[in-house]
Amino acid sequence: MLASALIIASVGWGATSWLLEQAELAKDPAASRVEAIKTGLSIAAATGGVFALLLAVRRQWHQEVSSADTTNDAIERRITELYTKAVEQVGSGKAAVRLAGLHGLERLGQGNESQREAVVSVLCAYLRMPYSEPGHLERDASREDRVWHEDQVHEKQVRSTAQRILARHLRTTSIDPKYGWGWQPVDLANAHLMEANFAGCYLRSANLAGADCSAANFTGATLTDAILRGGSFSDTNFEQANLAGADLTGANFRTANFRMSDLTEAKLNIAEFGDADFYFTGLKNSDLSGANFGRSHPKDPEDMGTKFVHAAFAGAWWSEYTRWPPDMAEHIATLKDLSVREADGRYRFRENVDDGPG
Repeated sequence: MLASALIIASVGWGATSWLLEQAELAKDPAASRVEAIKTGLSIAAATGGVFALLLAVRRQWHQEVSSADTTNDAIERRITELYTKAVEQVGSGKAAVRLAGLHGLERLGQGNESQREAVVSVLCAYLRMPYSEPGHLERDASREDRVWHEDQVHEKQVRSTAQRILARHLRTTSIDPKYGWGWQPVDLANAHLMEANFAGCYLRSANLAGADCSAANFTGATLTDAILRGGSFSDTNFEQANLAGADLTGANFRTANFRMSDLTEAKLNIAEFGDADFYFTGLKNSDLSGANFGRSHPKDPEDMGTKFVHAAFAGAWWSEYTRWPPDMAEHIATLKDLSVREADGRYRFRENVDDGPG
């Protein structure tokens, strides 16, 4: 305030002094001096008004910033409270409370984009927790067994809900623009997923290592660079899915459907693919070393093993330990003719093998 007063006084004094000097040159110096003083005072008053306005604007700006900070702090505290409460509910011993917690997390993520990664992380962590299917309850089961069975039945409903919530928000925005959350890091390693429906979901780089995804649906899903190593995916549907660069090493894909999917540069080493369907599947530059494409039921003459109709093998690696379906195994010499022997002992299909070597 003192600085402002000094500036106002200086401006008024300077203006008045200059006007008084000019008044001495007028025809009527006395009258001009009076006018000069009036004008100088007016200039000082105007300068004071400008400073008062600037101070008012500055004061208003500070009030707005302070109010905005207070509002943001309140919102952050509210979000933290909602998140903490939902997580506590998810950890409850009662199934109904756990369900409420899951839906609370979903609402939190839907309304707050900054919380979506944390919500997905909690959902994945819940699904990674150990779980056993309730199975059949004997009529003469003990009270303890009945209580355990009932708890597992309820837990199955809770886990199914967690799967649905996760899948609903991992679907691409083009499929579900209202609920799509875009890419989120997904860690479902060793999770037990019950007939999960991840059709159309964006699961790039997802970790499904060791997961039990039997009879799951990944139709049209994006699984580029995903880790499926050592998991169980029997009877799972990967039709039109993008698994380019994915790691399928050592996993079980018996009777899985890979029709029209993309497995370019994927690792299929020592994985089980008995009776799987690779109709029009892209296997370019993939690694089939040690993979088993043979019969699931060797004693069944009608079991013809994996189907490779119109599959593209250009650049794919395979080895002496790769087990082919019967119709291809009978022509192993032809497979070798269509391949180049690499220095490490593996074979690699030539680039012109675009429509199945069989």
